[in-house]
Amino acid sequence: MDPLVAVAFVLLGFGVVASVVPILPAGAVSMAGVLLYWWVTGRPGPIAVAILLMTGIVALAVDWVAGLVGANVGGASLRTGIVATAVGLLLFVLTGPVGLVAGIGGTVFAIELSRGASREASLRAAGFAVIGVLGSALMQAVLTGAILVSMALIYL
Repeated sequence: MDPLVAVAFVLLGFGVVASVVPILPAGAVSMAGVLLYWWVTGRPGPIAVAILLMTGIVALAVDWVAGLVGANVGGASLRTGIVATAVGLLLFVLTGPVGLVAGIGGTVFAIELSRGASREASLRAAGFAVIGVLGSALMQAVLTGAILVSMALIYL
């Protein structure tokens, strides 16, 4: 195996792993693997490359908006979602993934409660935000996993 092809597959595998690690752009890492493989081998064809890159773009979009959308669906404001994301990311750096989830959920709950929402409504908004974050990781894993499997089949 060509060393650059091996690097491409390392990137593709890391894209799947990055899907469950906040802050790492799993879709972008997978797209880099696709583009490196295509640049080295000339395969797959342009339509397949476009489809694989679009899948990576969808993974990036899911990463960026799922928590905000979850909080919004649960009744929280966009501002609350943005503040919760910032707090969650800060706590992620300090404490890891548990801090991210607790930071987002706790912040949504606290802000919504302070804005006059009932405990139940605040808890519901926080729950939806947490589900959005966890669902985002799952969806990214599915999308980047599909890219990896597709590229493995192309290689074979």
